[in-house]
Amino acid sequence: MNTYNFGVCQAGTSASLADDGDGNITINVGAPGTFTWRGILFRKSFGEIDLMKLGEDATKYDWQGYSQASGNIISLDREDFVVSAPRRNNYFGIVNIVTNTPSL
Repeated sequence: MNTYNFGVCQAGTSASLADDGDGNITINVGAPGTFTWRGILFRKSFGEIDLMKLGEDATKYDWQGYSQASGNIISLDREDFVVSAPRRNNYFGIVNIVTNTPSL
């Protein structure tokens, strides 16, 4: 498997969280464009998961989390997160950069 197959995968077009009842969470992320639009489902299980509510000024219909990514943004020593809210700020949108600290 190479990265070419994921070039237009549209990962995250659909996503869901599943709880097995014992506190374990599975994240399912659909990617319909992979492998020439054959599609794929990414699955990852975790013992527990942190939910991040960003910005106390968030209002209804801001669509926070519409897109997100992670990478070495602030420092090369840790991975940080970028989360969009495309309808916040009178529909001009904003992007939050969240620093990954050990408390996450």
